Amino acid sequence: VALMGSTGAGKSTLFNALVGAEVAVAGVRRPTTSAPLAAAWESSTEVQALLGWMEVSRTHVVEVSTAADDGSGVPGSESAALADVVLVDLPDHDSTEAAHRATVDRLLARVDVMVWVLDPQKYADALVHEDYLRRYARHGEVTVVVLNQIDRLTVADADACLRHLRALVAADGLPTAPVLGVSARAGQGMTELADAIGAVVASRRAALARSAADVATAADALAAAASDSAAAVAGADGRAEA
Repeated sequence: VALMGSTGAGKSTLFNALVGAEVAVAGVRRPTTSAPLAAAWESSTEVQALLGWMEVSRTHVVEVSTAADDGSGVPGSESAALADVVLVDLPDHDSTEAAHRATVDRLLARVDVMVWVLDPQKYADALVHEDYLRRYARHGEVTVVVLNQIDRLTVADADACLRHLRALVAADGLPTAPVLGVSARAGQGMTELADAIGAVVASRRAALARSAADVATAADALAAAASDSAAAVAGADGRAEA
């Protein structure tokens, strides 16, 4: 499960809240994640092989004691919502560093579940919608969209932003993708987010759904590339074939 988003959206803070420990550290001068960081709720050869294939070298193993629910609304491993998850905090897709976006694009092709973390200031930014959400319009079954930092808004403004964001996500081709309002710092909506991620994972269909969406997306690209007015091709017997 990968957390993606723009600079300043609070991905690393959200990552820490889900993990239950201060693992990801934002940049001092600019809030940015320079390299992917993974958290796993177990340490096994299978998990290590997975992270090796993804080329993610920084890993934190979540311990029950550090992830236990302390009453703040932050989920822990005892809730079992994230027990089968390998969570990855990705660099910012809009980073000024070209290598950061390249890393995002590379890992997006390999993860099973995509969690897009947006903020009230830039949730309608064309880059995330045109370059990413629309590109993965077939992946609604394995996509979760998060409006983070809603504690900075009034209740009315938060509701308005969420309605607008849901409309934008639906227009992107993802009408069934969950769109949740959360505050990583205040703990608001974190249980719902963990449950939404856990629901995808618990179905044991995330990898299959991701693969099926990839095939459908490739088919869409082939269909778009093939002109309906293409000339018929002669078969071996000389007859015209479609």
